[in-house]
Amino acid sequence: MDSVVAATADVAARNPSLPGTSPNITQELTGQTSPPSNASWYTPGTDFCLYAIALDACRTSKARLAKLKLTVEEKQLLVVPPTDASSLISKLNFIVEGRQGKKGQAKWQKRTSGFFLSFCQVVEKTSALVATMLPQSPEYTVTFGVLMLLFKAVVTKSDREEALMTYLETLAAKLPVVEFYKSAFPTTAIKIAVANIFSEMMKLLDEALVYYRSPRYGKLVDAIIQPTESKFKKYMSQIDIEVQKLADLKDIAHEAQAIDIHEMVTQTGKGREPLKRTSIDVLTCTSGDHYCFLRLDTKMENMRTFEMIRYMHDLERALFSSPDALYWDPDEALGRLAKRGFRLSLKDHWDNNGILERLVEWSRASDPCPLLWVGGQSGNQDPWVTELSLDIVLALLPQPITILYVFCSDIASASGSFTPAELVRLLIAQLLRLHPRLVYENPLSYSALRLQNASGFNDLWQILEELASSLTSIYVIIDRIEECGVAKECTVDDDTDLKTTLLPSLAQLVHDIVGSRAIVTSIYEVPAEAFEHDLEEMVDDVYIAT
Repeated sequence: MDSVVAATADVAARNPSLPGTSPNITQELTGQTSPPSNASWYTPGTDFCLYAIALDACRTSKARLAKLKLTVEEKQLLVVPPTDASSLISKLNFIVEGRQGKKGQAKWQKRTSGFFLSFCQVVEKTSALVATMLPQSPEYTVTFGVLMLLFKAVVTKSDREEALMTYLETLAAKLPVVEFYKSAFPTTAIKIAVANIFSEMMKLLDEALVYYRSPRYGKLVDAIIQPTESKFKKYMSQIDIEVQKLADLKDIAHEAQAIDIHEMVTQTGKGREPLKRTSIDVLTCTSGDHYCFLRLDTKMENMRTFEMIRYMHDLERALFSSPDALYWDPDEALGRLAKRGFRLSLKDHWDNNGILERLVEWSRASDPCPLLWVGGQSGNQDPWVTELSLDIVLALLPQPITILYVFCSDIASASGSFTPAELVRLLIAQLLRLHPRLVYENPLSYSALRLQNASGFNDLWQILEELASSLTSIYVIIDRIEECGVAKECTVDDDTDLKTTLLPSLAQLVHDIVGSRAIVTSIYEVPAEAFEHDLEEMVDDVYIAT
């Protein structure tokens, strides 16, 4: 701790304006500093629409945090997140202090001190941006929570520290300094640009947290969907555009003010025609009636959300109303598998057996097949494919895509057996929960009576297909699919079976929806008879026996 404090004091000497690094470090680290004067950046009742995109970014970030496997300690840290740069730096100091107690090497201390100082520079820039919008909602403090978890994930890990700071230092160099917000005129256009910068910044921080928190999951994300590095570059490019726009708008605002002052002094502005109000100005007028309208609109949206969830639950009950219908909670199954220790030798885990390279080949192909069959066994050990399926789901859940997943072995162990129709019913139930708006806005197409009467595969598949076709970027993960028919000599459920109907239907579904993929795992090789000649180009397969 002493080395970090000393290093912080050194930064203070060189950067007196940096929050959390003043010579009086006790005062800074306890948060007893006066907040910057940013009151003019948010006016209650008038700026809601201007910062809507920024507030939505906060809520998206909180939703992604909820999908991460946070420890009890980390969850507690986020219950009351830091509200300014100094309190954040104080918490970062405690994190370093805890790590320093476990390691005492001088080399480690020197490197971590350097990383800490660089991270403080990022905190300075991001906190200045947050401070402009914090009066609108306390949700903006999620930025400090993400930074804290990001710091905790990489500190003391030299490879992650260096890789992360490559992006964060670039981010800090692009963001405006604290003085900008104090001198700029917060016009409507400038406020919108600031909100856009905040939104892109949060996308970058969220992506970095998900990636660097678990490099193992990060490998799967890079292998299956767009590489994280490409997404970082895209966010940086967008921030560049918005920052340049902000600088141009500031210059225009200063020129306009200079003209107004000149006309007032020379008394030549009396007859000047006022500027026409833009559509966004009209949308955010300062009248009390407009403020009441916004409050009413928010209240109605909350009521609408409540009605959507209630309707979704009604449909879910109808879907499983049949006495023999199988209900299986995907979150509970995921929790059971996550706690399970897989009995595998080191060479048999997916990150060592060569499957990662095959995943990259599949996803990076110029004309990739939408469905990948992954088969493999590990002798008398647990099948390695289940661990792969679990990690793929955990890696993709925080991503902004729709993930549908079924662990067939978990269902089979509890119920003994189940049919392809029941598997489709479980996929529909997941879609209902993830996108209740789809069914709520189409009550004639998705009525409780229709879902109650849908018992056969064809009826259920038609519902799944209609729901899924309204979305993009759907990823379906089905683990140990042989438990749903292949190992039981093609168990037939009324009008369908696994090989001749479910697998071809799934391949066709992900082929028809842009940006969609499916990964099916099994202890067996892909059944050749499952796909006719016109479906061969939709399916790729790999089999690894270790």
